[in-house]
Amino acid sequence: MEFLVVLFPHKRPVKLDGKRIGSTNHILMLETGRHQVTLDGALDFKPREVDVTVVNTSALTPMTVQFTPNE
Repeated sequence: MEFLVVLFPHKRPVKLDGKRIGSTNHILMLETGRHQVTLDGALDFKPREVDVTVVNTSALTPMTVQFTPNE
């Protein structure tokens, strides 16, 4: 089991490999390996998606991915 935090200034649903798995700014649990991360809802953020390889994380040291609002 691996751990990921997706950062965004507002609460938004997080999609992992096309499926909702939780929301921004919370620790999410996922399987080890390569994944595609994006936000659900309005396309008012960048980047559109992030490809990550998640290994050797813990609840105390999760991987982080950050999205920012479009200006």
